[in-house]
Amino acid sequence: MASSGDIQVEIYLVDGTYELFRHYYALPSARDENGCEVAAVRGVLSSVLGMMKAGATHIAVAHRRVRLVRNVKLNGGPLSSLPWSPRRV
Repeated sequence: MASSGDIQVEIYLVDGTYELFRHYYALPSARDENGCEVAAVRGVLSSVLGMMKAGATHIAVAHRRVRLVRNVKLNGGPLSSLPWSPRRV
């Protein structure tokens, strides 16, 4: 925990790619009304809320986009399943 004068600051750094994959494979499938898989997003949001309840004042998320695109390609998943338009990797 860092301190800035009288203000207590608790900073968390989250590996976003790892957390999405961890929750994707750990949680049972859940889909929204359009049929999109949402279990991993729900899991990550639950983790972030837990950090906030535990006292986090700042949360930063690092995201390795290239690795995610490669994993989708290697596992035969459609690139259209990604939430952005990936560049050629």
